[in-house]
Amino acid sequence: MTLVKTSSIIISRVIICILMAVLIAPKLLAEDYVPDDYIWHSTSKNSSESMPCGGHDIGMNVWVEDGDLIFYISHSGMFDENNTLLKSGRWRLRLASDPFRDSGGTFSQTLCLNDGAVYIDGEGTGVCLWADRASSRDSSPYH
Repeated sequence: MTLVKTSSIIISRVIICILMAVLIAPKLLAEDYVPDDYIWHSTSKNSSESMPCGGHDIGMNVWVEDGDLIFYISHSGMFDENNTLLKSGRWRLRLASDPFRDSGGTFSQTLCLNDGAVYIDGEGTGVCLWADRASSRDSSPYH
């Protein structure tokens, strides 16, 4: 009788150890996980081919179209009467040197999830877009 009781205690302890290892190990591994970057080597045709970018409650859709860097900006609380998320503005950045139009295969648009930014490079010119809610709020007179 004691042998059965001892073996059932050992089996239950082994099961508890296995369950703890299964539950704890993914958390330890998740802390070291760095997501891969998404890299495009061609420009977009329109906003449907945009990359998402944002931080906290600010979001952007970023793309390069006909050599111009274009992005929409949105805020999480900007809904209309139909509960559609609205964009607060469309920005177009046109550089005089036009490095993104015909970059001869050197164009790249990278979404770096670890940085929360979009990097755009072409013909020796680089642009980085990110949303920094803390500094935009701190510098605004409207809190």
